[in-house]
Amino acid sequence: MSDAVFQVRELAVSYGAARVIENVNVDVAAGEIVGVVGPNGAGKTTTLRAISGLVARRRGSVMLNGVTLAERPEAVARAGIAHVPEGRGLIPSLTVHQNLRLAAIGAGRRLSDEDVRYATTVFPAIERLMDRRAGFLSGGEQQMVAISRGLVARPTILMVDELSLGLAPRIVKDMSRALRRVAGERRIGIFLVDQNVRGLSHVCDRIYVLQDGVSSVANKEDTELMRAVYFGRSG
Repeated sequence: MSDAVFQVRELAVSYGAARVIENVNVDVAAGEIVGVVGPNGAGKTTTLRAISGLVARRRGSVMLNGVTLAERPEAVARAGIAHVPEGRGLIPSLTVHQNLRLAAIGAGRRLSDEDVRYATTVFPAIERLMDRRAGFLSGGEQQMVAISRGLVARPTILMVDELSLGLAPRIVKDMSRALRRVAGERRIGIFLVDQNVRGLSHVCDRIYVLQDGVSSVANKEDTELMRAVYFGRSG
């Protein structure tokens, strides 16, 4: 799409002789929420890790604002891509505030009071948790902190792997509303991987299907098709 600030082109990744993803193409515009669905083992997490420079790309490019990014995690983070990994990626022995400060440092900046204020505006529940160690938080609290870690990096693109994993439906709805607010207020492009197909169809502007290592745009209203694809039963 012509207004995309984030573009992935012909991305391919192999683990040894196994080709995990073969031709992934993604566009995300400023303020847009884009999702990806696919069966287990389709390479959804690998796609995010390849974008972040955490695994080597066999082929392909990642561009942000027209600039091709180097395949190094620190370069990707400092360019403006924040990655909330599956499992949330918090350091359990550190406090919430320390986790936020570390995320800002990783993006090449210093955590400011404004960053903390915005995070607690989006997720008011974490304000009282700032001095608590992340390992003692509930799953929902940890996910709020994990997304806040992404926000304090002030990214252009926020990638979230398995937003709903282990969370109650009510909490997932709250998370989805928070992401929609962030996309609108900060014009951050958001790229979501999640097993909750119905949830993705409600929050996302567009959805890609990843199957047999290849991405394609899906009709997000066709939830039956996307469920079938997710469980590997399409076509």
